[in-house]
Amino acid sequence: LNPPPMSFSRPLPIHLHQGPPPGAIVPAFAPFPPMRLFSHGETLDKGFPVLLPACSVPVHPFSQRDVQEGDWTRFLEDLQIRGRLTGGERVVSNGLPLTMSVGFIGGLLLTRGIEKKMKRKKNGPVGELVDIWNEHFFHSRRMHVILAHGP
Repeated sequence: LNPPPMSFSRPLPIHLHQGPPPGAIVPAFAPFPPMRLFSHGETLDKGFPVLLPACSVPVHPFSQRDVQEGDWTRFLEDLQIRGRLTGGERVVSNGLPLTMSVGFIGGLLLTRGIEKKMKRKKNGPVGELVDIWNEHFFHSRRMHVILAHGP
């Protein structure tokens, strides 16, 4: 996160920081049902739809908690970037089969297997990224984001 997202330094609205002033009519921060957003593929490097997750409550919780569309988009982009293989990892996954004389089809299969294993190792760094966003942005807005791998 270099540079850190501008979202991290945006001041909280007063109603999130101190609570509503006496007598003010401010929507309550009622719990809301979990929201889900499914990725475009089995691995995070495929990315996510750039949209807010659907929610069954009349007013989307993001708008009540000062989570703007740009904040959410940056978070999703950061996940995708962190889930990608680096240039060096790609060189290894494509070059290693060439040194093994396994033929074209064998090389393709071996490359896919190596990349899949390398992408699984991205779980730790991606989880750390979610923790950073939670600590520096979502928690102060009374939200918690969880990244889960589905069936």
